[in-house]
Amino acid sequence: MEITARLKALLREREWTVARLAKESGLPESTIRSLMSRNAEPTLKTLEAICAGMRITPEQFFNNTSDIGLREEERRLLFQWACLRESDKELVYALIESLSEKG
Repeated sequence: MEITARLKALLREREWTVARLAKESGLPESTIRSLMSRNAEPTLKTLEAICAGMRITPEQFFNNTSDIGLREEERRLLFQWACLRESDKELVYALIESLSEKG
């Protein structure tokens, strides 16, 4: 699997920009742009930072079928969930609990 192609696919799926990935991963934007434009192989340290920024494991990065049979709407929801800050996740939990009580 080409790492650059997978990275571009993940960015598209999450609707993230290179700037967002740089912010979340702590890497310079120039590093990510250089990696993507040259189709270069990242160092292990860079790949770990990218995965941490995307809140996925390296296994999930390389395993394009890690959604274990999820429907499209469930997969999209999980990708969006991974993009949230912890404080936002707490708000979502509270909303879900509130909606569940009404149901």
